[in-house]
Amino acid sequence: MQSCITQKGLDTNQSVVVVCVVAGGHMTVSEAARKLGCSIDAIYKLIWAGKLAATRRGDNWDIEESAVNERLKVQRSKRSLARAS
Repeated sequence: MQSCITQKGLDTNQSVVVVCVVAGGHMTVSEAARKLGCSIDAIYKLIWAGKLAATRRGDNWDIEESAVNERLKVQRSKRSLARAS
């Protein structure tokens, strides 16, 4: 996840400065679902089952990007094994 802040410069050219910051390795439930190719409900079930690391932030969940990437590796390896059989 990446957020960008655009700020008008104060110099005579009125240049535009864009600062992009990669958020601390977290993603939303919908981002995780899209990356893993599953439904939002499936992501919630993984969180509630303790199979996907996430932190509750008010009404939302911050899911650790590393946990999503690890789960993606497992999915890919299972697909590879299934094709080899």
